[in-house]
Amino acid sequence: MLQRPDSSAHPSSLEGLADEAEVLLDRLFPICRSLTGNGVRQTLAILSEVAEFEVKEIASGTAVYDWVIPDEGGIRWMQSLAVFETSARKDLANKFVQYVLSPDGQGRLATSACYWAMPANAKATLTGAQKKTLRWDEQPSFLPKSYHYLSPDPELDNAMLEVWTEFLNA
Repeated sequence: MLQRPDSSAHPSSLEGLADEAEVLLDRLFPICRSLTGNGVRQTLAILSEVAEFEVKEIASGTAVYDWVIPDEGGIRWMQSLAVFETSARKDLANKFVQYVLSPDGQGRLATSACYWAMPANAKATLTGAQKKTLRWDEQPSFLPKSYHYLSPDPELDNAMLEVWTEFLNA
């Protein structure tokens, strides 16, 4: 079982730790998760195999401090693509935008190592396994329960940066 070595551990005690972590990450990576829902439950179940912690579920609609637990859904965010008027290679930039918006581009983007999210194009080129991982058939019920990704104003952005900096320096 994957265990964190104590601070006095000899480097030889770390042998195999990376392999064990990779196996764990291979199990966690394909799980589609957001702030709430089955993906979070599956993730926590796997993590509980290697770490001791307790999971408590709070029902949707329950008031917690000064906010309310949302209905299970996910975060919805939008990203834009643009070609600058001053771009030196507009033709190439336009081809890139066209590719990203195409079914093949949407399929590759939706399943890239840094992304894994529902494509904007319903005709995205995806395998059956990729559609299963993305829970493709359940998507129509997810959209009404999704939430726009937070776009902070400058004041909130600075406050979050201060908290993050404090965390990093702790």
